[in-house]
Amino acid sequence: MDFLVKSPNKMIGVLDELKENAQPLYLFGAGNCGKDYLNVLGEYGIEVEAFFDDDPRKQARGLCGKKVLPPEEMIEREGLILISVACTSPQLLIRRLERISPDLLKRIRWADFILWENGLDYYAYYTENANELEKVYGLLEDERSRTVFRNLLNYKISRDVRLIEEINDLSLCDQYFDMSILRFGQDEVFVDLGAYTGDTVNSFIKNVRAAGGSYAHIYAFEPNMDNFLELKKNTENYPNIACINKGTHSENTVLKFSPEWGHSSCFSENGDIEVPVCSLDTEIDSKVTFIKADIEGSELETLRGAENLIQAYKPTLAFCIYHKKEDIFRIPLYLHELNKNYKFYMRHYSEIPIESVVYAIDSDKI
Repeated sequence: MDFLVKSPNKMIGVLDELKENAQPLYLFGAGNCGKDYLNVLGEYGIEVEAFFDDDPRKQARGLCGKKVLPPEEMIEREGLILISVACTSPQLLIRRLERISPDLLKRIRWADFILWENGLDYYAYYTENANELEKVYGLLEDERSRTVFRNLLNYKISRDVRLIEEINDLSLCDQYFDMSILRFGQDEVFVDLGAYTGDTVNSFIKNVRAAGGSYAHIYAFEPNMDNFLELKKNTENYPNIACINKGTHSENTVLKFSPEWGHSSCFSENGDIEVPVCSLDTEIDSKVTFIKADIEGSELETLRGAENLIQAYKPTLAFCIYHKKEDIFRIPLYLHELNKNYKFYMRHYSEIPIESVVYAIDSDKI
């Protein structure tokens, strides 16, 4: 594979520095990323003093036996502060820390241990899956997609954030709605999986109207109850929207769910609550034209539960492909098997290594 570059993983150097460091170490962010980072650091024998996080609820309960402190206490606590480049916007956070105290920037260390997989050698992993990766590369329709694909793979090998900065398209269009490749018409039917508090519903309506189209119905699925209540409130003035307090999967069942603050909610065997999930094939029995999914790693299982819908109506799809290491090739290849006429595009919508999306658009809609 000519598009893979065997480069040193920059995070090994970060771990070596932290292990040699004699100062206390703090983690910024007490969500799922924070848990993952705590585990990775523990594997390397690196002790974490506490977390910093804005959420009062997390401050009250702590995380994994560690205290969760308000960020304003950074000034009072000596030591290094480790921040995930994958769970927050570096530039926004830098500006915020400067407002607290410019001296804090000297204590910051950036890292990306997302999908660390005990230090998985991504070059070896991708080499093992070379046939699948080459098939996906051959399916991509434009050079921008091929650049995004190459950079995402090589970022996982090297953790060189410049590769992500080169492919960030968020300033060009709304996430999931690249109107240089999408076409909207009349009576669109939108299915929003991981609807959060309605941000993507709003973007969909805005982009459909700007394109001179209209929508007939919107299905918005959101399993997190706090987010769901906000979703209902934020969309109550729009007609023909069904807000559904469920997740989606390959079948109708009940799964454990971790209701983290904001976007970080996910299904997990260690989840605090149980929530119903459904297959789209049993939940929706009519035409759909566009399905978007950002569902924290359940994307492929959801596709398995939507085969009939996809094959019958050939909707445009915009699916996140960054939650699991195999998603970047398994999701496009699965969709290609369902519909050989799908055309594939990849875009990335963040200055950090999340929010990577594959579009599948039936050739009749291009």
